[in-house]
Amino acid sequence: MSTNQYELTVENGSIVAETGFFFRAAPFTIHAANQQIDCTFIRDGHDVVYRLSSNNSPIADLAHPDYAIDNVSPDQLDDQLNTPFAASILFAALVQLGITIDAEYKEQLGLDEKSCTFKVIQAQFEQNAG
Repeated sequence: MSTNQYELTVENGSIVAETGFFFRAAPFTIHAANQQIDCTFIRDGHDVVYRLSSNNSPIADLAHPDYAIDNVSPDQLDDQLNTPFAASILFAALVQLGITIDAEYKEQLGLDEKSCTFKVIQAQFEQNAG
């Protein structure tokens, strides 16, 4: 049995492999340019957010309802976020996974529009019985 719950490989904007089932509330990593960003669904006070981090250092928290960066358009992402690889690739992955649902992000960063290469890995997780 695989050690991963889900794997997605995108090369030059095309899905080349997708296996397993993606569970939005479980942690996952996005890999590109030999770097990785960890994505964790956490409680922040009364809200739940996706925390993006690299090397255990937070990059951004994405809040409900659209899980995008407030007041940052898709064409400003690479300049506004300090990420180990292009933030536009990060958000192309989040759009593909159905996490970032902001209309402008979806329009500009969907795989139809963005020729990028990345991999998403979600490790197998344990469910508590009963």
